[in-house]
Amino acid sequence: MYIKLLHFKKYGNRPNLSIVVDKSSLNHCFVFAKRIIKSKTQFEELGGLALGYFDGITTYITKFMYDKNAITSTSSIRFSLKIFTEARCYLRKNISPTTQCIVGTWHVHPPGYGTQYSTIDKECLFQEKWLLETDVPEPKTQKVHLILNVKNKHFDIYTMKILSHYKLNKLKTYDMSKYISIFTQFLNYDYSEMCALLYKKEEKDSDTQVFSILKFRPNNLSNKNLVGFWQHFPYKDICSEYEDIFLEHFHNKTKLDKFYYFKSTGDSKDIKEIFIFKVKRYSSMGCSFDFKSVKPSEESIINKR
Repeated sequence: MYIKLLHFKKYGNRPNLSIVVDKSSLNHCFVFAKRIIKSKTQFEELGGLALGYFDGITTYITKFMYDKNAITSTSSIRFSLKIFTEARCYLRKNISPTTQCIVGTWHVHPPGYGTQYSTIDKECLFQEKWLLETDVPEPKTQKVHLILNVKNKHFDIYTMKILSHYKLNKLKTYDMSKYISIFTQFLNYDYSEMCALLYKKEEKDSDTQVFSILKFRPNNLSNKNLVGFWQHFPYKDICSEYEDIFLEHFHNKTKLDKFYYFKSTGDSKDIKEIFIFKVKRYSSMGCSFDFKSVKPSEESIINKR
């Protein structure tokens, strides 16, 4: 299974995450939150989960669920385990093309505090930072977080952004059929695994490389011949914020700043093509991630679809 690496070129600009919010559901959330706040003798934060779907580039928010069992104070909210159970039950019974999974959270800030996330939000509420440390990267969506200002009927949406810069050079190759066959088996027969590790086996000549493949497991990450990984995304295309989570996870586990990256996409378990990149990571100063604000589309789900 030789791969001839003829030459490489800089990969084109990757798309950024876009967000579409169902206007009717958002308006209902504002009205509901205002009613709850008025019913209390003093302000306490309130919130819950956002449901919808993700197509690789766009996160669609179609429904808001309220967590009545959340632990709240005037400046913080901690969601209950029960709301996640309720959301999963709802999705099993009411799954549709526009409501398929939990895509994030929403909560209301105190009057006068605006919609900028707080230190407490970042440390306690925005949980996807743990994806960078988990054994196997398995995020199904690019999570988003809405913060509402009920008085002004204003909101901001945040998503995790990897601060390290990744330069992807696309390699020109030939005859990937054997690798396509192996990775298709991973998807179909091997517990639906969507990632694997690549090891340098031998070089036939200066521009030809042979890789051996192992499962993405913690005990396989210390092999001195580890040179990269394969990741399949069940979408036609993916945004940079989502892709960078997988790249940063691999770096965190291996401490490699240069590596090979095999990428396949598509909602079918029959892989048609694999793209190979030579990746170089440029580290950021301090923390490797932050949360950035993303402006949603003006269109509603109903208008867009």
